[in-house]
Amino acid sequence: MSNKWCAKCTVCSIVIKDTTKTTSNFVKHLQTKHSKQYDEWKQLKTKENPVSQQRSITDRFGEPKRRKTYPSSHSRQKELSMGIVKHLIAEMGLPLSLVERNSFKMFMKLVDNKYKCISRRHITRSMLPGKHTAINILNELNKVIKFGLNNSKTATTALAKVATIAKFSHKSSIFADRLENIKLSIPTANETR
Repeated sequence: MSNKWCAKCTVCSIVIKDTTKTTSNFVKHLQTKHSKQYDEWKQLKTKENPVSQQRSITDRFGEPKRRKTYPSSHSRQKELSMGIVKHLIAEMGLPLSLVERNSFKMFMKLVDNKYKCISRRHITRSMLPGKHTAINILNELNKVIKFGLNNSKTATTALAKVATIAKFSHKSSIFADRLENIKLSIPTANETR
């Protein structure tokens, strides 16, 4: 009887039982057996607590708190951002637009709820120019030469990386300037028929 409670009706002295923290049986008894008292109780209840004056949850508890994200200088924010650029974009060859897809953003919320997704613009302007130096380009070219082009997956992925790096050198002025500073350049491809 631990999850039950009972009360004695003050009008007819009948004991009414109900589940703890519920009053439906008490109200039903009053409504069916003592309609006059029920009507009085109903009027009194609406006077004391009219619906129009009822406080809302936000009045009581305030606005819901927004999810806080890591600041851009936080070590976890940097670690996840560099992991995305290094592993997903550079090594796996996934497109930069990956970071702007809703499904990717939802996945990253599952990985770390405080992580704020980086933009494609941030990657191209701030993260890639410092990571893909001329040495990295030469290393990729050496891999292609060393392993050859015949049915070699390493060669095709290396070529894809080199092509991506070449695109950056033509689209990113920061990247092009860094190549120029070390006296290297990647010429633009000539279109042929």
